[in-house]
Amino acid sequence: MLVVSSALETVVPKQPSSMLPDLDSDAAIGKRLALIRVGLGMTQAGFAASLNVSPRSYQHYEKGTRSISAELLRQLRTSHGLAPNWVLLGQGLPREGQDAEALAAFVEELGAHLAAIQVTLPPKNQGKIISGWWKALRDGTRVGMPDVRHWVDLLKE
Repeated sequence: MLVVSSALETVVPKQPSSMLPDLDSDAAIGKRLALIRVGLGMTQAGFAASLNVSPRSYQHYEKGTRSISAELLRQLRTSHGLAPNWVLLGQGLPREGQDAEALAAFVEELGAHLAAIQVTLPPKNQGKIISGWWKALRDGTRVGMPDVRHWVDLLKE
């Protein structure tokens, strides 16, 4: 298992817990539901029908004025393949099984970036970048290429 170095940890500063949004609030869950629904190109009524709930009930879930039930969570997983951890906590990726695909795509993108800037990083340093990206992904944080470019600059020899 790769370990993130202290140099990499300084690139991704930890925020005090008081500054972090309440990721498991009904409002945050509702925003994630809306994000998926829009990404699927569905109306609220259509998405509600796919979950076997009334459009009015679904509107309450999306607004964050009603907590989702275990049954609805199961239906989200069955009907749309949504990962319960992502729905409830915003951790990982929205759909189960996307982790491996996302990791492969990131490794390819990192390799393309290194080739484009003609930089060769030792495997250990590439591992630190990949590990930092993976940890952020699993914690529900999206790390963009500007951040990765900064990590590469820090780890160049």
